[in-house]
Amino acid sequence: MSIKAKISIIIIVAVATNILVGMSGLYNLQNVQSSLEESLEVRAKNSNLLRTVGIDFHQMHIAEKNLYLYEPGTDEFNEQMEEYNGQMQDIEERFAEYSSNISNLTNEQALINTYLGMKEKYFTISNDIVQLLSSSNLANREKGLALSQSEGYETFAAAEDALDVIGDLYFDHNDVVLQQSKEKYTDLFIVTCITIVFCLIISVLLGLWVIRSINGPVQTLRTNVKKMADGDLTVKIDTFTNDELGELSNDFNVMANQTKELISTVKTTMNHLGESSDELTAISEETSSMGEKISKEISGIAHDVAKQTELTEATNLKTLELSDVINRLNEKNAYMDSLSENANYVLHEGVGKLENLQQKTAMSINSTHEAIEVVQDLANNMKKIGSIVQTLNDISNQTNLLALNASIEAARAGEYGVGFAVVASEVQKLASQSTIASKQIEDTVMTIEYDTVKTLDLMNQAAVVNNEQSELMVETGAAFNTISGTINHILHSLAEINDEISHANHIKEDVVEAIHHISHVVSDVSQKTQLIYASVDHQSEIFGNLQKSAEMLNELSEKVNTMIHSFHID
Repeated sequence: MSIKAKISIIIIVAVATNILVGMSGLYNLQNVQSSLEESLEVRAKNSNLLRTVGIDFHQMHIAEKNLYLYEPGTDEFNEQMEEYNGQMQDIEERFAEYSSNISNLTNEQALINTYLGMKEKYFTISNDIVQLLSSSNLANREKGLALSQSEGYETFAAAEDALDVIGDLYFDHNDVVLQQSKEKYTDLFIVTCITIVFCLIISVLLGLWVIRSINGPVQTLRTNVKKMADGDLTVKIDTFTNDELGELSNDFNVMANQTKELISTVKTTMNHLGESSDELTAISEETSSMGEKISKEISGIAHDVAKQTELTEATNLKTLELSDVINRLNEKNAYMDSLSENANYVLHEGVGKLENLQQKTAMSINSTHEAIEVVQDLANNMKKIGSIVQTLNDISNQTNLLALNASIEAARAGEYGVGFAVVASEVQKLASQSTIASKQIEDTVMTIEYDTVKTLDLMNQAAVVNNEQSELMVETGAAFNTISGTINHILHSLAEINDEISHANHIKEDVVEAIHHISHVVSDVSQKTQLIYASVDHQSEIFGNLQKSAEMLNELSEKVNTMIHSFHID
């Protein structure tokens, strides 16, 4: 097996184990996440349904009490009855939806049964209250109001408390779900760690196996190479493996044989080197004639270098123009930096004002809720005032009746009852005025009750608007934060651009300096070329000495031949 195959096996095993670990971890994590999301989704839906049922209960109870404010048979009374019946129907439908999707928590069914019992009891009492309030008899209406404020309210509160207990069960069970999720994550972590350790052990064992299979042949090859470096060309390596190291051993043996052949060839060649010296002398004469041609070419080079000097000067002028453009770009970039800093400052002020506005909006929402509670209390007090006005009407009627009886008795008494008759007449007038005043108070109270209910509806609408405004303020704050982050990125990018421009400015200065230097260098090269042109004339004399060098080369060939004999090739 080749080294490449061995390493490929290790890589494949490592990749496969990593994929196995990753896929198993992702699969388990997906299962935990899906289970948690499904459980939380069901619980959130049920919690919302229970919360909505509680609101419907409250609205139904308010609609029930408001029936007392209107005369039976009127449009307002019928509208209030429709509201009452609609709320009752919403309670049944939403709780039925919840019952079809329960999570079967501990004691959940028992709590549902308790709630259903309290609900039926409240609906029964509420039905009796509505029948009494629908009566045209004032006494029955008073009785219905009293029943609504006593037993009706108690059963309503008990049913609402039973519903809250179910909602609390869902809230408390979220901690249990969280603990179960933590336990699943812990098990997943332990399994993943064990798998990773197992994969590491396998990778280490495979690595040791590959290292051992490579180290032995490498040591053998190193020993034989050292012998060959010492001059022993008789070395030979026995091949034990079929991988790249085995091929390298075979190539080493081939190289040793070829080196022996090369040394033998060089030995033979050195014997003929003396003959080649004469040929080298003839070549030197030809080289001398080539030197004259080179002299002519160098003259042309000098002319071209002078032209290059002129072009370099023109480039220098263009670079100065580039320097002016970069300077203007620096000024505009500085102006852009100042504008970006001002925009960032204004944005931070806007974010601060937006946060202050959010606080004011929260205070407005709290004030609206308090005002709703006060108006609700005012509506209840209006009902009490209505009862008091009714009592005043009864007193006025009795007083009027007593004054009439007193007038009759005074008439029977004759002249002795004249004074009493005057008093009775005045009392009757006062009773009549009291009746009129009581009627005015009753009309005023009814108007206030109507305005109070209307005000309560308007304030509930205002509370909804305030909540929507609060959400919009939160979204606007998030948008301002996003804009702030974007401007910060822009400032950072401008700073980087400024650094790059500064760097380009430095490069520009370096380029200008380099061009000046090139101009001087080209001038120097032109002068040196002239010197070379003059020096070529002396080249012929130098080639005249080449023959002497050839003789020295013959002596060196004899020395090389001696060194070659130091190698062992037999």
